Amino acid sequence: MMFRHCLWGNKLPDWFYDPPQGDWPLHMMNVEHGDFGYIDQIFSAYRIHGAGIWNKETEAEKVTGNLECQRHFLKNLRPENVKAARPVITKHLYGDVKRLLRQGHVETAQIVMDWIEEHGLKVPKVLELKTKLRLGLAKMKSHSIAWP
Repeated sequence: MMFRHCLWGNKLPDWFYDPPQGDWPLHMMNVEHGDFGYIDQIFSAYRIHGAGIWNKETEAEKVTGNLECQRHFLKNLRPENVKAARPVITKHLYGDVKRLLRQGHVETAQIVMDWIEEHGLKVPKVLELKTKLRLGLAKMKSHSIAWP
């Protein structure tokens, strides 16, 4: 990511320090200050190692952190940017839910699906996954079995 260092004046907004992650808020704040684009070239490397803050978290903790960032975006970004970001946020969280279910984090998946239903778009894939989630939870409760 590249951006001008002076987009926000001398200080980041107070809400920037509240979410558990820094990258997403920084990206969303940059969008508020002008055009952006994607350059399909490699300019850097992303190093994954056991001592990284992100890598120490469980999948459920990572997704919960993402969800907290989304809450801050909806509360602090300009309405037109929130409207434009909702489809992207919904798609991103939809992928998180599928991953959570595959890994057995059913409760966190349900929390995210509830949030999508309340704040996201009512897209068919999300509604279909919500139905599958509810049926799976009902089956688990009635048969006392683990999520497949």
